[in-house]
Amino acid sequence: EALAAAVASVTAFDCEFPRTRWFGDRVVWLAPRPADPFRALTGAVSAAFPGFLPYDGAHDEVVPHLTVGISDASDGALQAAEESLLTELPIRTRGTCRAAGGCWPSCRWPRAEGRGPRAEGRRGLAGAASIAGMLPESARLQFREMSPDDLDDMAALLGDPEVMTYYPAPRSRAEARQWIDWNRGLYDSRGHGLWIISVTASGEFAGDCGLTPQLIDGREELEVGYHVRPALQGQGYATEAAAACRDFARDVLGARRLTAIIHPDNRPSQRVAEKIGLTPEKRTRDRTGKDVVLYAAEW
Repeated sequence: EALAAAVASVTAFDCEFPRTRWFGDRVVWLAPRPADPFRALTGAVSAAFPGFLPYDGAHDEVVPHLTVGISDASDGALQAAEESLLTELPIRTRGTCRAAGGCWPSCRWPRAEGRGPRAEGRRGLAGAASIAGMLPESARLQFREMSPDDLDDMAALLGDPEVMTYYPAPRSRAEARQWIDWNRGLYDSRGHGLWIISVTASGEFAGDCGLTPQLIDGREELEVGYHVRPALQGQGYATEAAAACRDFARDVLGARRLTAIIHPDNRPSQRVAEKIGLTPEKRTRDRTGKDVVLYAAEW
């Protein structure tokens, strides 16, 4: 009865499985979106049965997932299974939970509908291939990958002294080209980076915003970064874009932690970080030795 009550506390929900991911090199799995109903289900059952922890308490956190296969062999079977599955993604379905044998609930899935286009081969690493083409979404802004055609806009943005107030100096046109190349490399290797943002209503270039890996105190952090043209500042675009990237990091990438590395005097950027739920964690130095405040949030 306690199990039934715990399971019943989580209502039926619609979800999709848009990508595959890996635990190491021996477990391939499907990542759900949204992930919160699965976390709610696990949390409800854990609260009802505190003596029975998921995976016997072997992991500090439980990642919502649907296991596709587990193998200790190096025969390529899991890779082949993933390649085959990628042609069917995303899988959209509805979950209704019921009590199952043992202490954990199972989900009864009706016939799932796969609507994904046929995969045209892997792009970069397995994780990057799984999320290629997926972008954050927001009400007033559109996201897209940078391209060499964006050089004029990016050179103007990164060369603007107001935008670059808290950087050592504005970027040159050559450095703006390197910035674009860096992010295009991240799309291939990570499946994410800084994206171009534009105003949906007008198509006007607004700036860039996205997720990049940063090394702080010897630890790689996932950072949300944002730059908005001065003419469009003060309209909430930075906060909206950063919030969309926060949701993308949590719900699509499965990230459990997000940071923002901000100059101590940069109150506008600090306010954006605070509005999307990040709080000051510590004062430290970045890889160039510059004094920064590390904002962070964990889920």
